Amino acid sequence: MVSPGYRLALAAPYPAVLDDCYAALLYMKSHAAGLGIRVDQIMGDGEPFYAETVQYIENLKKSGIPASVDVYHSDMHAFDMMQPDTPLSREAARRFNEQFAYAQTHYFAPQGESER
Repeated sequence: MVSPGYRLALAAPYPAVLDDCYAALLYMKSHAAGLGIRVDQIMGDGEPFYAETVQYIENLKKSGIPASVDVYHSDMHAFDMMQPDTPLSREAARRFNEQFAYAQTHYFAPQGESER
């Protein structure tokens, strides 16, 4: 797991955070062998706002990493946590679980019994 350091908005306005994360991604890809990273197992996650998400997805695609995003139009951020019983929230949770299961199968390294 990698959590890249990035400049905060007061020090470097948007889109600096995306540029910093993209630079970390490119670094990981170009130094994968030395870092023990399999480039076919790179996966990104986060909860940015819509404009950031679109740019982030485009950066992943430019780097050769398959990427997609589900967009749920709602009147509030974190709607799925604040109103978990609405149809939109249930659909978002279902898609999250589906995508997480896919990631577990395709990207997560197998863990030995002692690592669980």
